[in-house]
Amino acid sequence: IGVVVLALVALASTLPRGTADAGLLDGAEQLVDALLQPAYRDGDHVVFGDHTAAAGSRAKGGGTGGGTYHAGFSTYGDARLGDRYEIRLVDSPGIEAVRPHAAVAVATAAEASGVTLELLDGTVAPTGPRRGQIDIVVARRSPSGGSWLGCGGPWIERGTISSGIIWINPRVFDRPANELANTVRHELGHTLGLAHYEYLHEDRVQSMHPTLFDASDYENGDRAGLRFVGGDRAPV
Repeated sequence: IGVVVLALVALASTLPRGTADAGLLDGAEQLVDALLQPAYRDGDHVVFGDHTAAAGSRAKGGGTGGGTYHAGFSTYGDARLGDRYEIRLVDSPGIEAVRPHAAVAVATAAEASGVTLELLDGTVAPTGPRRGQIDIVVARRSPSGGSWLGCGGPWIERGTISSGIIWINPRVFDRPANELANTVRHELGHTLGLAHYEYLHEDRVQSMHPTLFDASDYENGDRAGLRFVGGDRAPV
């Protein structure tokens, strides 16, 4: 999500050979360049892995970014989540300011999806996530172009989300706290398989709206999307 909020998807599970040790900070350029290999792209989305299948088809009723659309949400080609993911904070300037917002978003997403999502204590070195991991890093460069506050998304393998990366631009720390919270929540939604949804659902703006910060939590459309990508494992 960005100032016209760009949330370009940067994807990783098992990173391309040679990038795992490049880092997300000191080696930011190498990692970003490695991720910008040919992939499905549509505006502020880049889907790596099974990008052809993940592109989905545009359906009537709303949304942006070439996703598959449902009532209140859209997804990357209906890719589904696995059973468990570790959310790791990467050692980077200001990362602890992200933690409380990540904790709330992770807990809500876990409840809505029925998938086990665990925010780990401490921080990890900037080596990039592996299968079953989602990394959050504060960095001034990401695969997003233009003016961005957050950038994130999944790596899809045979229709399953294997891992993900979220970049948080330190510029967001100078903005209202609700915008940081919404940015973290929005980008986590991307890594869990949700695409943008720019229309009202039940007369409310959803967290996955591409430009607005109006949602104060995952709304009903977002939650329906999380339940969907979770394989309907969450209790009704």
